[in-house]
Amino acid sequence: MSVVIVGPLALDDVHAPAGRRSGLLGGSGAYAGIAAAKHGPAALVSIAGSDLDDELLEPVRHAGVDLDGLQRVAGRTLRWTGTYSDGLTESEVRNADLGVVDRWDPVVPEAVRDARHVLLANTDPAVQARALDQLRPDVVLLDTMDQWIRERRRAFEAMITRATIVSLNEGELAHLRGRLISYVPQDPAAALNPALRISTQLREILEAHNFGANRAESRDAHSQGCDHD
Repeated sequence: MSVVIVGPLALDDVHAPAGRRSGLLGGSGAYAGIAAAKHGPAALVSIAGSDLDDELLEPVRHAGVDLDGLQRVAGRTLRWTGTYSDGLTESEVRNADLGVVDRWDPVVPEAVRDARHVLLANTDPAVQARALDQLRPDVVLLDTMDQWIRERRRAFEAMITRATIVSLNEGELAHLRGRLISYVPQDPAAALNPALRISTQLREILEAHNFGANRAESRDAHSQGCDHD
């Protein structure tokens, strides 16, 4: 097996500039599986409730994704409701009902436990950990969202240490900035923006980290280490 994807299925209610659709197949597992199958054998470890019609899985099957790891249990499938911006670059989550995902204990089929590559798609980091415990891959790609960073911080940090690659967007990265991830320029002349005063650039860093309750405190803090621009 080339790659194993761990992630839930969902029913999506989408509001977009082109219109509104309800009850669409969604979930990180579905689309990660379809994308991975374009490049080689792919197996999905996932969960769905009894309210997800079997015909909705046809795009996943048609892509050739192995669905032996899909658990169908009594209860509600994860339901996601959101609105996309005009440029489709931003989304606003209006509701996310975890349903059966809230008690998901993933089981990786024996036949795919030798997969060299694993994609832990967006879901609770505790679920990601339990799935990874059943695998011994060479490469682990970890995905997440800001909710898990905020609400499952320690579990997510533990998963970072087990991952080869961590996928974060700008907003998710901001939640980790200053604690797990830092940047120290080795060549300030090349790293700083020559169009801005040094004090302005230092103040931006301090304000991003909430260092100082106001602009004056931040200015006093960085002026101690930089007397000249």
